[in-house]
Amino acid sequence: MYLLHILQNNKELERLIAINKIGMSVDRVLDVVKTITTIKICMPENGMFFIKHCFLTDKHRVLSAHFSIYQKSNF
Repeated sequence: MYLLHILQNNKELERLIAINKIGMSVDRVLDVVKTITTIKICMPENGMFFIKHCFLTDKHRVLSAHFSIYQKSNF
C-alpha cells in the first residue's frame, strides 16, 4: 500500500510539473525541493507561526512560484 501511495504521488507530481511547465523531471524537482531552507518562527505574543522559505539558487527560484500553492501547513 505504501508503494502504491508513492507511485500515485509521483504521478500527481508529474501532472503538476507538466501543467506548470517547469521543465524538470520528477527526480530533479524532488532533489531541488530537498535543498530549500524553511525558517519557522513561533511568535510569543500570540503563538502564531511565521514561515519563510529561502530560495537561494536559480533552480529554487524556478519552483518558488509554485511552492506555497501546494504546501500543507500541519504545524
